[in-house]
Amino acid sequence: MKKLMQILSVAVFLMLILSFSPVQPVGVSSLQGAGVDTGMDSELAQDVSHLLPLRGMSYTPHPSDQLNVLDGEGETKGKPKWNYFDSDFTNESFPGLWGTAVADARGDLQKMRDLGVNFLHPYDWSVPGSPYGPPPEPGNGPNDYRRNHIPFLDECDKQGIKCMIPISNYFVGRVKRGETDTFLPKDQIQAIVAEIFRGGTKPHPAAAMWAIGNEFITQVTLRDEPNAVLRVEWPETIAEARRNAEVIATIAQWIIEKEEALGVTNDNHQMDNDQLPITATVNFGELPREGFTANDGTGVGQNPPAIWQIQLLKEAFQANAFLKARKVWEERFIASVQTFNGGPFLKNWIVNTFPERFGSVPFFISELGANILSGGGTEEQQAVWVAGQLAGAGEPNGNFMGSCVFQWLNQTARKTGAAEPFFGIHRYAGAFKEATIPDIPPGYIPGGTYLIDGLHEKPSYNSVRDAWN
Repeated sequence: MKKLMQILSVAVFLMLILSFSPVQPVGVSSLQGAGVDTGMDSELAQDVSHLLPLRGMSYTPHPSDQLNVLDGEGETKGKPKWNYFDSDFTNESFPGLWGTAVADARGDLQKMRDLGVNFLHPYDWSVPGSPYGPPPEPGNGPNDYRRNHIPFLDECDKQGIKCMIPISNYFVGRVKRGETDTFLPKDQIQAIVAEIFRGGTKPHPAAAMWAIGNEFITQVTLRDEPNAVLRVEWPETIAEARRNAEVIATIAQWIIEKEEALGVTNDNHQMDNDQLPITATVNFGELPREGFTANDGTGVGQNPPAIWQIQLLKEAFQANAFLKARKVWEERFIASVQTFNGGPFLKNWIVNTFPERFGSVPFFISELGANILSGGGTEEQQAVWVAGQLAGAGEPNGNFMGSCVFQWLNQTARKTGAAEPFFGIHRYAGAFKEATIPDIPPGYIPGGTYLIDGLHEKPSYNSVRDAWN
């Protein structure tokens, strides 16, 4: 009887998870009716062998003393302490979180390596410091908060981990809104590019690809008006979603313009280790509703999850003359998809759905996991779900590269609710050490101290370990 109750408990949890999965999008012909081409692709596969098998981890190592502040919409948002300044902890100011060289260091990257992780998906990457940042040079003023990520990337390289370089939604939103105060977003983004190439023509060996935005196509939280409140909504029209895709294409152009200004060129347009691939994560969300119906009677069936968003990216990249001339979509783009659906669904999507529509475009799952508390689930049930996802996704095959687990650490320090705070394969253990933020350069602000929290492995940690070891 006890065994039966355990089985039923897991089954109920899986049903609850499925109930929170995104609604399936509307039909393919409806998408065509909105002006979106749904034809199959036949691009040649890129050489991504140096990234295989991709076994990734989403990483946002916020200390537990992040503050939660209500925004103007009544939603709780994580606001950093003054001496943290922002949510970028993958830099030389916080080596105790990710490194091993300082006293009481937690060594997250080394622990990931031991778990089988070889790829990192961070989300926040602030403007770098001198000599790569926009003028005036970082470090010259009392209010200068620019970061240095090279020590973090050095540690990634030491541990055999490749790292996505994110152009966060903060910068993408600035571009969409046309903000020009203080520094132009183009200058900020190109400073990130210069940092990764360290002013030369070779990227840092740990740099894997550029990642422009996070699910930005469906982020109308970042509207065109200046100082818009950031909150999660859904695009009201295909035109609005298309505008977001065009912003991503513009940023891709700026990245490549900076590469070329540095002398990073490739006459035959074949992607190599000097020209980093480009991705922009999408999700499994439904289409904007413009009077569409779920079934138009054509027999085509529903438009599969994520396909419409990837198609908008393709259109935007090919409509950009600069990107088209360089064959960026065909030879540098990698698709990345974020989903929390179950293993059998993922398997079918990876083996059939995506390849049928995008030929040999490389792709990977940039987030998979389970929102444990959405309906009363337990950590043990979360582990069962994650194990099923990893089994369903499987190893690289065809143009599928691998998966990233979402995520390393619960986000209870900066988010509330019953979803994202509890995705982690770790939670805070309740004990911590305190470390000093290095005074680099002298007088650098922010300063003071930061917490190195102890972490407790959740059962889903074992699911990842068993899958990748």
